[in-house]
Formats: sequence, C-alpha cells, structure tokens
Amino acid sequence: MITPLILNPALKAANVDDLSKLTWGAVKYGNFLAAVLKFTVIAFVIFMLLKAANAATKKKEEAPPAPAEPSSTDKLLMEIRDALKK
Repeated sequence: MITPLILNPALKAANVDDLSKLTWGAVKYGNFLAAVLKFTVIAFVIFMLLKAANAATKKKEEAPPAPAEPSSTDKLLMEIRDALKK
C-alpha cells in the first residue's frame, strides 16, 4: 500500500513504467532494483512507525525535585554549627 504511493510518482518522473523490466544486455537487473527499492521504502516506514510509537510511550524524564527548604529548627542548628566552627 505504501510502496506504490511513493514509488509510482518517482518512477513516472524517471520515465520508467515497469521497473522489473529493466535490462542491461542479458542481465535483468530490474527485478533486483525493484526489490531493493521496495525493501528500503518499507523499512523506512516501519522505522518511522516504531520511532513514533517509542516517542508516544516514553515518559518524559522529569528533573529531580528541588530540595525542600530547611525548617526553622534546621536553620537554627546550622547557625549554631557555623558559630561553633568560628
């Protein structure tokens, strides 16, 4: 379904009606080229779908919460500690 939508306009622009009929002497490279192009397009579409699925399910990493401000008792104890260090 995806491959004809993408490849047909590109092939028509390159003036190639049927990619599988391309030959070079006795070598029919059109079938191989068609298979490679189809594989590449399908692999890219599946990659993009999986990437979108991962982005949808992955939780955004939250920043660690800011440390709570010390209570008044803790502040008083820190002042006493700092005064004793002097």
